Amino acid sequence: MDGTYFLRYIEDVEGRLENLFWCDKKSRIDYKTFGHVLAFDSTYKCNAYNKPLVVLVGINHNRKTMTFDCALVIHKKESSFIWVLKQLVEAGDGQKQETIITDGDKAMVNAIKAVFPKA
Repeated sequence: MDGTYFLRYIEDVEGRLENLFWCDKKSRIDYKTFGHVLAFDSTYKCNAYNKPLVVLVGINHNRKTMTFDCALVIHKKESSFIWVLKQLVEAGDGQKQETIITDGDKAMVNAIKAVFPKA
């Protein structure tokens, strides 16, 4: 596997997948270059794994949407979103955003405050 591909996951006590986070080399470069504004959203259990899919996206200099990374999480709770955002910071070599757009979900807002206190 390419050393610049970023993949993190956690398992529950029974060894089942709980949270999964991934992004490739291009997404990591795009995040470092165009990650000034981050959109943070999730679907709700509309995939084969019946888990929320979290997508973090931004816009490049040509106004094209770019996916920075994705995550499947066990639930739409603050703890899951904090875990996702911490993975984003790690994948982005410590880069923290100051402008983040969400749908106003309370758990997301609290997670953003915890991981990106200047946002």
